[in-house]
Amino acid sequence: MIEVHTPQELSDWIHTAKPGKRCVYYRGLLMMDRALSNGVVTPELVTARKAWGLSEAKRVALTQARVGPFDCLYIAEKLV
Repeated sequence: MIEVHTPQELSDWIHTAKPGKRCVYYRGLLMMDRALSNGVVTPELVTARKAWGLSEAKRVALTQARVGPFDCLYIAEKLV
């Protein structure tokens, strides 16, 4: 499973990955990281927002896997 860190990397992945392939689009605790960002929008947070949009468009399914306290892998699986 690959990791993507920027919106462009996520776009590149969605255009080249075959259905069923997965990528990690965020690592951490997204809700807490957003709250602590003080309005600063990082490329990682933009990537997470883009992944959410792809999910709403039914292009990916989103899941997460807990790695440790305050540490999750946020995963996108390509649907179509």
